[in-house]
Amino acid sequence: MKKEINIGLLGFGTVASSFYHIFNERKKEINSFLSVPVNIKKIFARGGSHPVPENIKKFLVRNPDEILEDKGIDIIIELIGGISSAKEFINRAIDSGKSVITANKALLAEHGEEIFRKCIDKKTHIGFEAAVGGGIPILRAIKNGLVGDNIRSIYSIINGTSNFILSKMAEDGGKFEEVLKKAQEKGYAEADPSLDINGTDSAHKLVILGRLAFSTSLSTKDVIIEGIEDINQLDIGFAKELGYAVKLLGILKNEDSKIEIRVHPTLIPSSCLLS
Repeated sequence: MKKEINIGLLGFGTVASSFYHIFNERKKEINSFLSVPVNIKKIFARGGSHPVPENIKKFLVRNPDEILEDKGIDIIIELIGGISSAKEFINRAIDSGKSVITANKALLAEHGEEIFRKCIDKKTHIGFEAAVGGGIPILRAIKNGLVGDNIRSIYSIINGTSNFILSKMAEDGGKFEEVLKKAQEKGYAEADPSLDINGTDSAHKLVILGRLAFSTSLSTKDVIIEGIEDINQLDIGFAKELGYAVKLLGILKNEDSKIEIRVHPTLIPSSCLLS
């Protein structure tokens, strides 16, 4: 049994910095649960990362090789985002026998099958629960708890930004642009929210869900995508009069081995849990 587990953290933006602080707050519980000390040994922070507090600077490296080639690091946590660099770093980590944790839904949607095969070949592990649904354990539930079940369909609201916008438009009567600005001010929407509001973020998550639920090969190209950019108060008002709410719904269906995968604004009865 290992005497300690060392982590290399790739990235120090909003998500990575939040992970670091939560990890340190819960470090005692984590160590007790695993019966072995777990440490963040090194952090790779590239230009434009979140401001780094003084007490963390001792862990910083400016070259990812210092983490990827460190034989004393057991787990790589990839939180730099994007696809190209993230894919390179994850593949290198797997090749060196390290386990990987990532929340990179775009990367997994586009290259997940290749990465999963490499993990099997190298007899290592990749964790990606946070890639879909944040803290909701939906992926683990499908992989473990429902592995023997025949899942026929999944209906999901899996983008918080678009859901906040549509909910506030319905509740407060605001225009799309006004509500989006408020969401950005509150930190609920990115400075560039295009992937959230055009449906791409939801599509990435659907691909990951579909692969696990239906044990089949899927990519973003298979998804019919429509965003919420053109939703206005007229749409919201008519829907409400008819007893419906407008939501950006992700839909997965498996009927007679034919996969249907799409994300688009949908009228949902106000009595439905998803509304």
